[in-house]
Amino acid sequence: MAQITQRAGSTVAILRQNEPNNPLLPLADSIQQILSAANGDLFSALGDINQLRNAYTFAANSSGKLLESPLLTSLQ
Repeated sequence: MAQITQRAGSTVAILRQNEPNNPLLPLADSIQQILSAANGDLFSALGDINQLRNAYTFAANSSGKLLESPLLTSLQ
């Protein structure tokens, strides 16, 4: 678990340095924070990460559907 947490932290640091405007940076940061706070409880961390993934998927799908809405065509 410690190695996974360290690698997640390294990934976040690399993203911040090389791609500070990457829209997935907050997601990577959240995953790293979840892993750090898990205190070695892998199942708890994976459950929290799954909830985060579900929220991200819902937001992405909702945004896509909103952009395809004919009601918003006149705003473009």
